[in-house]
Amino acid sequence: MINRASQLYMVMRFTASLANSTMFTTYALYYIGTLGLNPFELLLVGTVLEITVLLFEGITGVVADTSGRRLSVICGMFTLGAGFLLQGGVPWLEAAIPVMPVLGWILISQVVFGIGETFISGAQTAWIADEAGEEQVGRLFMRANRHSLLAALAGIALSVGLSVTAPHLPFLVGGMLYAGLGFVL
Repeated sequence: MINRASQLYMVMRFTASLANSTMFTTYALYYIGTLGLNPFELLLVGTVLEITVLLFEGITGVVADTSGRRLSVICGMFTLGAGFLLQGGVPWLEAAIPVMPVLGWILISQVVFGIGETFISGAQTAWIADEAGEEQVGRLFMRANRHSLLAALAGIALSVGLSVTAPHLPFLVGGMLYAGLGFVL
């Protein structure tokens, strides 16, 4: 039997997989080809993301444990959406606020993305395990994984199509998918 929480979990996994695949299939083209990041800057981007996750994992874990896992997941979806929209908007932000270099905008977006990731890290699995029950969660994880893989394939095609139009579009679409998911949840 599939309950409402299980349906939401399936939608969440499908949409997140679609968004991630859409953004990360062509992100190297965006970072290197469009934004012109060099190897050191790419290393810095990854380092800032990992330090952010390290610093905020415990803090957001407390939020999930005290305020509820579902609320933590919802906050995470909105925060991830904001981080990805910021990342996709870098060409416009750079033109509108030329004082801030491209790398600065990307680093800020990585901090926002990292914080969003820590809100959902572990909370989404714990939330659905509580809602669906231990006897149902194994089958639910398997079904969600199958749907996730289909979404990833669709995201690859979507990413390539969008990036041909404009290299930053996959991040804007992915950010909107995450923000939309926050509203659905």
